[in-house]
Amino acid sequence: MFCITLPSNSSLKFYPNNTVSHYFTKLVKDIHLDSRDWEVGLVEVQAPITWHNVREDECWLFISEHDRTQRKQINHRAILSAGLYKDVQTAVERLNIELSRIIRQLKSKSTEVPITFMYNEDSMRASLEVNDPTILCRLSPKLCEFLEIEDREYQGPAVTTSRQPLTNAFGQCTVYIYTDLIEPRHVGDTLAPLLRVIPLDGKQDTGPVEFVINCRGEEYTDLPETFLHVRVKFTKPDGGALTDTDIVASTNLYAEALFSQVDVSLNGNLTTPSQNTYPWRCFLESLLSYGPDALGSQLALSGFFRDTAGELDNMDGENNEGFAERAKWIKGSKECDMLCRIHADIFHQEKFLINGVSMKLRFVRSKDSFVLLTSDDQAGYKVKLTQASLYVRRCKSNPAIVLAHEKALQSGTAKYPLKRVEVNAFSVGQGQLLFVEDNLFTGHIPKRVILGMVDSASFNGAYNKNPFHFKHNSISYLSLCVDGRQVPSKPLTPAFDKGLWARSYMSIFQGTGTAWKDKGFDISYEEYGKGFSLFCFDLTPTVTNGCSGEVELLKSGVVRLEARFSQALHQPTHVIVYAERDGLIEIHRSREVLSDFIP
Repeated sequence: MFCITLPSNSSLKFYPNNTVSHYFTKLVKDIHLDSRDWEVGLVEVQAPITWHNVREDECWLFISEHDRTQRKQINHRAILSAGLYKDVQTAVERLNIELSRIIRQLKSKSTEVPITFMYNEDSMRASLEVNDPTILCRLSPKLCEFLEIEDREYQGPAVTTSRQPLTNAFGQCTVYIYTDLIEPRHVGDTLAPLLRVIPLDGKQDTGPVEFVINCRGEEYTDLPETFLHVRVKFTKPDGGALTDTDIVASTNLYAEALFSQVDVSLNGNLTTPSQNTYPWRCFLESLLSYGPDALGSQLALSGFFRDTAGELDNMDGENNEGFAERAKWIKGSKECDMLCRIHADIFHQEKFLINGVSMKLRFVRSKDSFVLLTSDDQAGYKVKLTQASLYVRRCKSNPAIVLAHEKALQSGTAKYPLKRVEVNAFSVGQGQLLFVEDNLFTGHIPKRVILGMVDSASFNGAYNKNPFHFKHNSISYLSLCVDGRQVPSKPLTPAFDKGLWARSYMSIFQGTGTAWKDKGFDISYEEYGKGFSLFCFDLTPTVTNGCSGEVELLKSGVVRLEARFSQALHQPTHVIVYAERDGLIEIHRSREVLSDFIP
């Protein structure tokens, strides 16, 4: 084995366009590898954080104010003090301090701040706002260069923003590595390499994991091809390795259950609801979207091993086959390597994300007691996240296509129709025989609703409770009421104590558009009443659940839920409500993101 150091500042004679982050290197002499098999890989990346040096009288701006009373121009000068600035935000804050001194001398009568600089951490761009029409602002050439601002003079009212993210001049926060894990695809004059984004900030082991995907010139983002790669270890409370006497396993679909919440922002605009029900969304979408073949192969990458019906809370490692498989998977505290999709609305539509839009993802960790299963509720086993990487496919399109898109954006917006999903939880107290939620939904009526019940202890996280154990709780009556119209017209009236639940079982096929088709789920009729009791409702006017290809009109109203139980609830329960409706995200020519979601 041998290593070669490839400094970014070498070979400038041969490659004058080299930069710190993207460069080619010419070796002193050729390296000839013999016929043996060689593997070439990246061993280490050193990413220095650069501090920008501002010299005396280099960055300044003139502010000219027209004094109508004296009919003359009054000039003021603000200077960015000489020194070292580690980031743009520090420089912008210093500029605003200088401006505040000048603003007090202005004769402006505007209720707004006459002139100000701002910095957006998500888009990594600076902006200048001149709100007073009597003010003319002139920037020094060096300041324009630092802030990537195109013009030097701005007559109020005016707003200008950096042409590109300010990452190179003021240091780095993310390392980008292009890999050949998936071969590039060529579509005409289009190249789509895979980008691996590695978070450098924050403590991955316990806190949230954040990724920032910056916009890069003419590159588009292939959202459906984005996936998360994580590696985790399971340890004893003191950090020691698990032994053969430790009977412990991970929760099903562990790669997704590892996170309780995922937030997605486009150019600083939050596009997802902040809910701590992300694991149930992932589980329901996986269980009701794939058949046995996919669940037993592809989804095993995400830690999916189906629990044995009727044994979901059995932690002895013998009767529950899924528990036993997951226990072998983590035995001896060996590192688990997993891949998973991102179950967020924007990633479930087929369109590429247009260039010029940065994306930020924030993954909030679940409690250890939620993602680990063992018979001892006080076991205290720990989960250690050792690695987290986000793989993103970027597409560099033909310049003619990019130009055509920009021309189209002059008369409209880039529209992204998508399936908007919300997952809510409602608590029901112990001993109840009736549960009514008059305002299950208000406003837009969803197209599809899926209901399931789990113990409140498992919902909040308990080592000895399976969070995906959907109990029937002897429910004997279930219906929804949409603006006074009952759905279904005859309520579901199962009798689980007698083994009578045919209509309830059929509801998951009717509600997902798979009824009487050559499709199915990995839930048999017998297993349905033993830990997989889900109820699905189609609320579309055409009763096709949007599967016919027809566009359904959005309807507003109130949805009411009523459930009755033949026996009083033995313990506090949470009702999980999964709902889908049509949504839309629009992106303006200026890359302003408009969404029907209001955080």
